Amino acid sequence: MYGTPMTDDRIRERAYELYEARGSIDGLALDDWLQAEAELAPRDEIVGSGDTTSTSAQVTQTEEERRHLE
Repeated sequence: MYGTPMTDDRIRERAYELYEARGSIDGLALDDWLQAEAELAPRDEIVGSGDTTSTSAQVTQTEEERRHLE
């Protein structure tokens, strides 16, 4: 389930599962869709790639450049 690519069909299926799980109460389709999207989105899309090496290197380079200019 969670290893498959996120598609509209998969989101629709999960949103319907959420709808049924809360008693098939109408009026919350958007909430169900957004929750399904959030559950099915690859972790990297939610929290970033996890690679902080380039960010740390960029910060270090910026600090070195600033010191050099002083």
